[in-house]
Amino acid sequence: MGKIVFAAILCLLSSCKSASRYTYDEQKYNLIIEYNPWIKIDLNNRVAIMEFHDFKSVDTLDLTTASIDAIKSSFEKNRIGIIHGDVSYGDPLELPAWGLKVKIFRAEKLQAYLSIFNEIHFNNSPVSDGDKHAFRFKDEIYRVLEKSKKFKAVKEKCREQQKKSNEYLM
Repeated sequence: MGKIVFAAILCLLSSCKSASRYTYDEQKYNLIIEYNPWIKIDLNNRVAIMEFHDFKSVDTLDLTTASIDAIKSSFEKNRIGIIHGDVSYGDPLELPAWGLKVKIFRAEKLQAYLSIFNEIHFNNSPVSDGDKHAFRFKDEIYRVLEKSKKFKAVKEKCREQQKKSNEYLM
């Protein structure tokens, strides 16, 4: 009987340890989300950094706890924490390639750099589970950011800078 209890506890502890690899803990992880070439979001610090030539602004975002939790939950459900290295998902069908880039830092070291293009696979090739997870994660980030009034203001500031310099990303 004692061996069965010991085996059950050991099994439970090992499953908890592997599940914690996927858990987004702000003490371990930080995401730098590159929304476009000029706008980056530092998730843990809740700021958007907009740089356009010599113009730079740093704005605090109005992300709710529920919004941050939604991104963390997507990070966990889609097992983003196990990804390492420079990885691309989807196919850039046109240039410039539209999509999201995410730098994943663990213990202040770059663990992964994800490029998640908005276009799903070209040539009717099957979509892998990794692609599905990455697309779900990207979609959740977009959903959260588009709800933020302050993020919309940062995007507008970026458009104004593009207009002033007559440079557009299109």
